[in-house]
Amino acid sequence: MSKLTYLKLINNTLDYYLKNEYEKGYKYITNAQDKVEGNKAQIYNFRYTLACKAGNIDLAVDILKDAVFNKGFWYSKDYLLGDDDLEPLREKKDFGQIIKECTKREKRAKESTKPELKIYLPEGYKSDQLNSLVLTLHGNQENIDIVYQYWEDLIYDQNILALPQSSQIEFSDAYSWNNLKRGAVELKKHYNNLLNNYNISKESLVLSGFSAGTQVILEAIENKYLTPTGLIFMAPWLPDIENKKKVFKLLKDNDIKVYLLVGDQDKDCLEGSKIFIKLLDSYQIKYKSKIIDNLKHDYPDNFDKELIKAINFFNLNNKGDE
Repeated sequence: MSKLTYLKLINNTLDYYLKNEYEKGYKYITNAQDKVEGNKAQIYNFRYTLACKAGNIDLAVDILKDAVFNKGFWYSKDYLLGDDDLEPLREKKDFGQIIKECTKREKRAKESTKPELKIYLPEGYKSDQLNSLVLTLHGNQENIDIVYQYWEDLIYDQNILALPQSSQIEFSDAYSWNNLKRGAVELKKHYNNLLNNYNISKESLVLSGFSAGTQVILEAIENKYLTPTGLIFMAPWLPDIENKKKVFKLLKDNDIKVYLLVGDQDKDCLEGSKIFIKLLDSYQIKYKSKIIDNLKHDYPDNFDKELIKAINFFNLNNKGDE
């Protein structure tokens, strides 16, 4: 049995929600919440939503109060006041105070949140040697810590792993790429700063990402902010990929290779990925792709091995047998 991860927990809980099995979903995520590392604010969000949908209104309010007043989390005012799932909570006397506190924290967070970058150097890093670089972008409503646990195997030999975090915050510890142009500019600035501070080969750059992070990568390529050697796309969310003809021309002209993975149960990303693959074919762009059986919007259990295959496909650094 595969290890329970944060994304598996969220996906499994969402399945209960979509099947209207709210009480089962609440019990599942509550019992499993301490078994994973991830965004606790998001876990609380699912818990109070499912409790509310199950008709346990007082319990839902208590969970939301605990999240805000004891754990220090905040949620968007527009979400709390606009989501139909939470309508029964708005009649409770404590809801006004919750809104007041969340509004204050949201304003402060959106005024102060800036792009972040965590840089992971390989053991024995030497500044006088050229290094390859992998820049990896998280998905929507994620953060650096969530994405790190899946991509940390790319810290090796003379390869630097850098993880940008969006300046666009939705709620506590949940960052998104809703403004693609803004995200692409942030990616460009991160890359230029890395070039200025580390000995990095411009011919050994990989851009990689999960879900919505892949959209930012294509936006940056389209604007000629970066020219990578290869792209690693995990469960790419590409809703308008058919309108990206300029991107495919740039991928072809610059001989940028693509390594794509997506689950056959990924309701959000499978169809867009299939269209992307067809376009890679039509433009004769070098790529490898794999549609993974029984995988939802998540990483496969053997993702570390897939990363090795991708790096070898790009001829970036040979990491051993595929």
